[in-house]
Amino acid sequence: MKISLRASLAALWVLVAVVSAVLAAMLLGLFRLGVGAQVEETEKKLDRARRRVGERFGVYAASFPAPPERFDAPERRRELQLLLELALADFPQVEGGFWDLEAGSLAYAFPTYGGGVKTDLPTAELARITDIVRTALVNGRPERRRFDRPGESTLFSAEALAEGPPALAVWLLSRAHVEGAAASSRLLWGLSAAALLTLLSGAGVLMLLRAWSRRVSSLEQAIAATPPDAPPPLAETGQGELDRIVGAVNGLHVRLRDSQAETRRLHARLVQSERLAVVGRMAAQLAHEIRNPLAAMRLRTENAIARPERHGAALEAMLPDIGRLDDLLERLLAMARLNAHHPREVALGPWLESRFEFARAAAPNAVVSGSTRVDAWTFDPDALARALDNLLLNAAAHAPPGGRITVSAERAGTSLRLAVENDGDPVPAERRETIFEPFVSARPGGSGLGLPIARGVVESHGGTLECIPRAGGARFEILLPCPAS
Repeated sequence: MKISLRASLAALWVLVAVVSAVLAAMLLGLFRLGVGAQVEETEKKLDRARRRVGERFGVYAASFPAPPERFDAPERRRELQLLLELALADFPQVEGGFWDLEAGSLAYAFPTYGGGVKTDLPTAELARITDIVRTALVNGRPERRRFDRPGESTLFSAEALAEGPPALAVWLLSRAHVEGAAASSRLLWGLSAAALLTLLSGAGVLMLLRAWSRRVSSLEQAIAATPPDAPPPLAETGQGELDRIVGAVNGLHVRLRDSQAETRRLHARLVQSERLAVVGRMAAQLAHEIRNPLAAMRLRTENAIARPERHGAALEAMLPDIGRLDDLLERLLAMARLNAHHPREVALGPWLESRFEFARAAAPNAVVSGSTRVDAWTFDPDALARALDNLLLNAAAHAPPGGRITVSAERAGTSLRLAVENDGDPVPAERRETIFEPFVSARPGGSGLGLPIARGVVESHGGTLECIPRAGGARFEILLPCPAS
């Protein structure tokens, strides 16, 4: 599999982009490991846990027919303990409890403690818990506190419970471990520098890729605009690798120009040789075509000289041979006049009807019919009449007695399609092109010039004449383009 330099540079740029994305993800992770990020994340976790406990307590309080005035009874304490364990189970490293202003701690739970559920109050934090709970109950709004020490920040959150007695509150505690914050900050700066260098490298690769693409595109356009017969030298691009290719292409252009000159010289010689060969073949065919009627005329003349009483019969017998020679010369003249035509707008209906009359006279035993869906077209009516008459004569020669010869005219896109069909044997596939060569005829007495003349006339109008496969007969189609197109 071939890989272009553009694809390689694009793959390199994609690799740089992936490395940049990985570094960005690492930077984001390190940022989250920072002191501020750790504390902010812990505060958000405490807020979510406080709302969860409040929601669970609201459901619990609503289950009583009448809200109890106090929750310090042993049974209530056990229920509050269970509620805390369930509510805080989804919040790692969060502990908390319910606090009554008079009775103190009603329940405490630390469900995610390393050794199991912890239920004994943290005595070291008891003073802070008491102070923050009292402040939340007095002020009637959530209260937050933060206490820092090396490697750790302790965060407190407390809020009075609206569904409970006025002196009941929930408090929560969690710790943000920030001992790796200093090291992560230094690593953050290093990775930031690496990410910046990576982005600059990616930008450089992208600029190189775009510059390379522009130079390659300009070179492609210059090559596409270069005429194949007289290619001018391509201008250098300023890119070393591309300029070596430009130099090679310019050298190839020089060799190509020399080869074209040699090819034209050889082609001229070949054309001349082919013309001589064609003239030789035509001379041989003409000699054969002329020799037979001349030999018959000579024989009849000698007989007439030997027997004077047979002069009239001999002269009458020579008339078909003279007509054959005259027809041959007329067809040769028609081939010589292929490009001499005078187009004009022709009404197709009357013109085709005159050709039908010619076909009916040439094939009295065949049924000749036709139709046209086009009113008028521009062509040389006399020249095209010779072409269509030759097709009709060919159809008449191959149609069986009582067979049908059909002529149709219709539009085919921007062209006029004239079709001649006849019953009989179809034209074999291997002969659909050879029948258009001069002096090739499949019927006795045929000159082999009718179809070549027909194709020559059509092609001189810029059209085509083809033999189309058809079951049970033959079909010849003429396509004439619209002169205005």
